[in-house]
Amino acid sequence: MKQAGWQPRKALTTLAVLGMLLAGASAASAATVSESESNNTAATADAISIGDTAVGQLNGPGGGADTDYFAFSASSGGTGTVTFSSDGGTSEAVSQFISIIDATTSTTLATGSITPASPTRTISFSKTAGHTYHVVLIKPTGSAALYGYHLAIS
Repeated sequence: MKQAGWQPRKALTTLAVLGMLLAGASAASAATVSESESNNTAATADAISIGDTAVGQLNGPGGGADTDYFAFSASSGGTGTVTFSSDGGTSEAVSQFISIIDATTSTTLATGSITPASPTRTISFSKTAGHTYHVVLIKPTGSAALYGYHLAIS
């Protein structure tokens, strides 16, 4: 009877299949989160997870200012990224602003904006395991049009 020994090719194949399964499980857990009103403060922030995409609209009453908050927790440290993009592209008339805040330490980590000429912005920041973060989107007073957006967190 032949005794089974170490088979590197079989081990590598098994690891490759396991990696693909884990990558698929991670991708499958990503969700699209719809913004809900009233998410205008940190206390009423919409929950989102790293890997999710949020969709929403910035539009205050009568075309006034609007602020949308999203909250997520980091399970690991490292570099995080947030991509904020306008659905209207260059047709939108006013700039919109984004801030990343470490809610655990009350520290603003990064800010940026999107404009009619540059409707997508990606911001990187350092995240700490166990901390909660807020993504704040702001449309100042301006056009009464709805300002649709996508927000991706990784």
